[in-house]
Amino acid sequence: MTTIAATATVDSWAKKCPRIEMKILNSTNKTLHLQRLTNPDGKWVTEPPTVLRPHESAVVSAVSGCPDGFSVMMSYRIGKTCARADFTAHNHTWSGGAGTATTGVIGSKIYDVFSHLDSGSPVFSAEYLLS
Repeated sequence: MTTIAATATVDSWAKKCPRIEMKILNSTNKTLHLQRLTNPDGKWVTEPPTVLRPHESAVVSAVSGCPDGFSVMMSYRIGKTCARADFTAHNHTWSGGAGTATTGVIGSKIYDVFSHLDSGSPVFSAEYLLS
């Protein structure tokens, strides 16, 4: 019963605040391992998975009580390599404040992240493809 009440509280809070929704697709043959997660000005509604297997996708979402918006970032190690894929989302209310800047791969020229912004503030929605 406590879980239902907590979920209802997050859901009602989420409807009134800036939101970020990210769909991530791992189109590589490597498993992704979550290394770092940041959301300093908000709360995760749907947390990123700790592991994202080859050709799997995940949808993550976050909300913030900050009226100016917020940013989130997830870093995944690609397989057993030293390469890292960063998935970022910026959802801010000022002009040009919604985007995926700083998304990409560090430590590899084999992989890349492609992103597509579907909608901006107040409900940010984007898709990310690691290939």
